[in-house]
Amino acid sequence: MKVDTLMNGGIFEPGGVPRGLLVQDGKMLRPVNRNNGNGNFFLMPNGVFLVGAKGAAVIRTDEYPLKDVKVEHAV
Repeated sequence: MKVDTLMNGGIFEPGGVPRGLLVQDGKMLRPVNRNNGNGNFFLMPNGVFLVGAKGAAVIRTDEYPLKDVKVEHAV
């Protein structure tokens, strides 16, 4: 499955670094952020959008990573 663009809703740290998970072409560029904090990014339950060989899914952050699922893209 070819994915051209994934976006994390514009939630970035200073310097343009994504605040949470970023996986592109099977490579984790930023890990899951399970820190506590203020603002909508930290409202629970928050989630992960991912694309793997079997298609796309939205899961709770505390469910990530899924066992036996090779993630190609995720935010």
